[in-house]
Amino acid sequence: KERFRLTCSGASGDVDLSQPDVGVARFTAHQLNGAPVPDGVRIVAEFLPEEGLQVRDIRLSVPSIPLSALRLESFLGSDVTHGAFDGAIHYHIREEDGMPAVEVGGRIDDAELAELTQTAPYGPYQGNVSLTVDEARFADRLITHFQGRGAIRNLSFGSFAPLLQMPALDGAASFVFDDVHIALGIVHRLKLNGEVRDVSLAQLLNRWASGGATGTVTVRVNNFELIEETIRSADIEISVVPPASAKGYVERQLLLDVAEKALGFEWPSAIPKRMLPDRVEYVAIGARLIVRDNQLRVLGTHGSGGRAIVTIRDPIFGSEVAVAKERSGAIDLGPYVHEAFARMRSYRPEDVKGWIDARPRNPDE
Repeated sequence: KERFRLTCSGASGDVDLSQPDVGVARFTAHQLNGAPVPDGVRIVAEFLPEEGLQVRDIRLSVPSIPLSALRLESFLGSDVTHGAFDGAIHYHIREEDGMPAVEVGGRIDDAELAELTQTAPYGPYQGNVSLTVDEARFADRLITHFQGRGAIRNLSFGSFAPLLQMPALDGAASFVFDDVHIALGIVHRLKLNGEVRDVSLAQLLNRWASGGATGTVTVRVNNFELIEETIRSADIEISVVPPASAKGYVERQLLLDVAEKALGFEWPSAIPKRMLPDRVEYVAIGARLIVRDNQLRVLGTHGSGGRAIVTIRDPIFGSEVAVAKERSGAIDLGPYVHEAFARMRSYRPEDVKGWIDARPRNPDE
């Protein structure tokens, strides 16, 4: 439809006209958009023998084929050269409003995100994706429902820097999605595990205050589960690694601004602020975030009793001093989650359609 088209050829089969009000055609085609399909694409179509030929329902069963055979270039704005697809495509006319709709189920293996997200906001994104689609429904060129699972590997963060209003963002992430259920722009269920690695500590801290820092941040996400507007569970480990063969440093003012203003920690009196050098050596930085039913607890990862979050080197005596420790009690994430869902509900499909239509087209489209 419009910029997306499937053409089957080299087909054989039969047409059943035994019913006066509807006909059924069953074919096996051995070419899809000009690409050979040795195992054949199976097609079942229902049509109305009125006013010529009016097709109301088409079902395609597609064996494993290169993703390039679907000819998505004109829709995605990029050549698709990686990945494979197998599954089913169902095109039909909805009874409730007479509008066309498409349902897709199947699997995409080893596709490159850069080829699939050329026209996405802040795209293209760099990474590799494999996806099992239990059900995806489209109407008026927009996805309305999605349920499935999959994995994203080596997702580069560079493309997301403008979205986060950052000049640059290093690092990459890999996630395994055990369950994803999205309907009408709202996430109803999300379950995942994954890792974020090689994020610059300076870039991360500069979200709150300016200044320099050395080292990289690693985040491990375990058993994250979101159901409706509740984070049922999450176990997130954050650790900072100093540069190889070097000590880790954070500039004095940046450390104070982040600790006191951004994170709300009270600076310990054991180390007067005026005694801190311009560059403060950190020994360890790490935290463990435990979430149960939108209640967040921030735990330490090292030091006495494993309660320290930030430990620095005393600039005078050289001893290790914990300047930020875990707190008792929990933080209610409910208001933040509800606000995020409120933003989702303000999503307008016509805005996305306008963005798709506004992108530059190739002369051949």
